[in-house]
Amino acid sequence: MPQNIIMKQKFKNHLLGTFQLNGYMDIHCWYNYLAGYSAQFVEEIIEEENIMSSDVVLDPFCGVGTTNIVCKKYDIHSVGIEVNPFTAFVARTKLFWDFDKEELDNNFINFFEYLNKNKKQKNDFQCDNVLLSRAFSPKILNDLLFIKSCIEEFDFSGRTYELRNLYKLGLISILRKISNYESFSPYLKRRDKQFKDAPVIDIFKSKIREMIKNLHNVENNNVSSKIYNNDARELSFLDKNFDLVVTSPPYLNNWDYSWITKIELFFLGYANSNEDLNKGFRKELIKSSTYLVNGTEAESIIPDSEVKGEILRAAYNLKKKRLDIKNGKKYDIAVLEYFNDIYKILSEIYKRMNYGSKNIWVVGDSGLYGEHIRTDLWTGKISELAGFEFSGLDVLRERRASRHKIKLRESVVYMEK
Repeated sequence: MPQNIIMKQKFKNHLLGTFQLNGYMDIHCWYNYLAGYSAQFVEEIIEEENIMSSDVVLDPFCGVGTTNIVCKKYDIHSVGIEVNPFTAFVARTKLFWDFDKEELDNNFINFFEYLNKNKKQKNDFQCDNVLLSRAFSPKILNDLLFIKSCIEEFDFSGRTYELRNLYKLGLISILRKISNYESFSPYLKRRDKQFKDAPVIDIFKSKIREMIKNLHNVENNNVSSKIYNNDARELSFLDKNFDLVVTSPPYLNNWDYSWITKIELFFLGYANSNEDLNKGFRKELIKSSTYLVNGTEAESIIPDSEVKGEILRAAYNLKKKRLDIKNGKKYDIAVLEYFNDIYKILSEIYKRMNYGSKNIWVVGDSGLYGEHIRTDLWTGKISELAGFEFSGLDVLRERRASRHKIKLRESVVYMEK
């Protein structure tokens, strides 16, 4: 481990670890993902590490595909792993550019003619999902379900499957704008003024037009951009090694990462209830939240080391505080299980990397019941136990202090095989 853990801050834009900068970038802007990071960050890493078209990049927490889209634009092969089936769908859809441009335009005209032709005959669509019924007024929800049914029924010419996905993603991307929740994530927050009606078809049409314009601005290439809907704790299914890993894991912030896309998951039918989520991918999420842990005890699987002692001490302090509080949150268990998952993932990644390659993570630390969880530093130390050389941290930004009054930061963690 290097003597000087904190490296000189070389990244000038403190928003590089957030998705905010992507809102103005072609393709990236198709869906606003709270848990993502910026394409600009990935670009800077690829250029700094001199990654070539012959190399292969891995993002084991690829979310909506930011890393993979940048790689595709740079003619670099990439693989993304994403446990959430909805965000995996978003990533795959954003990475498909092999459309005939004239066909795109013709399908756009024909689809909206079909939509308008059937609009007068549309029936009331039944929706038995309570959350969707709360999120949208009856009129708006009926319009959304009508458009969804037209997308499923319309005879797209050419790349039918990919075009259908493109239009579904366009529909999904407007949900927040017309919902009675002003925020979908990390928690649902109702608007002060509820929407009774909105020009849903016009908003949707505008979004699809924007997406098609983006596709006119990019050229397809023969680069492989593979997205797997899998758990990053087990990578034996991969058949290649990697020359660079760029990623950002779920933060230990007590978010249940199945919640932040719950409305989208329900709307597209990946799940219809919380029970479905519990039986599905939710159990495969990294334990970043007390909502994802079970029982009242947990053990660390990390090999005996200085960092294991630091984690155990933090968990012990958190357990004492939990027991002192009636119905206290199980932060102690979450901390132990979170870093167990980090150790498993780093060990798997190490097996799949070429020697001399870099493993670069954007990580945020946490403040839980007044206990500072040094996630960036501990991730680096754990990586050494998995075989990596931990070469330091680079602080991206100081973060807003939590209600536990701890000054937090977001950092880039550098590891090398």
